[in-house]
Parts: sequence; C-alpha cells; structure tokens
Amino acid sequence: MINGPENYFPEEASYLSFPNVCSKNMCFHLVAMEYVSESNKGMKRLAVFSSDGKYIGVYSGFNELPLKSDGSSLVFPASEYGYLIDFSGGQPPSTVYIDGENFDFEKRP
Repeated sequence: MINGPENYFPEEASYLSFPNVCSKNMCFHLVAMEYVSESNKGMKRLAVFSSDGKYIGVYSGFNELPLKSDGSSLVFPASEYGYLIDFSGGQPPSTVYIDGENFDFEKRP
C-alpha cells in the first residue's frame, strides 16, 4: 500500500521504489517520496515496508532523494558526511547520518 495506513502519504507525490533491500534474514521494500505539504513545504521522506507490504515506519527531512539500492544499503548522492543507509542489521536503523545530518526512524503512526 503506497500511501501507508489511512492514506498517510499523499497521492500527489513523486515516488521511487526500492524493493528487496535485504540483510541476511530480512528484506525491506523502501519507497522514497517527494511532495509539497498542505503548508506549502517541500518534503522528502523514505517509507519502510516489510517484504510482505506491511508499513513499518518512515525517515523524514532529507535534502536529496536516494539514487539506488545496493545489497543491504540504500545509496544517496555521494557526500563525505554520510551517503547510505545500511539495513544489514535486520531492522531499520534508529538514526541515520546522511550529508551531515541525523535522521530518526519514526515507527508507524
């Protein structure tokens, strides 16, 4: 379900899908989205779903969208200050470091 529970994510958005980002024991389906909120603010988010489509949670506030998946990682534009999220631990990391900023994982609403 691309909009998450109860249409949590907007229908009018740009979506990029990254299926099968896998650790040894678990796979995730990641969906990056870019949209303009009702308050006219540009938003970039990364929704995390289990391999069977259950919504797990979201990271919010990125400056750039990810470019590709590579095994157990999601790769963002290159930066000496962090550019990938590693899902090899079997769970989404609680905090990620991308382009000099920390982003927290927000479990499903």
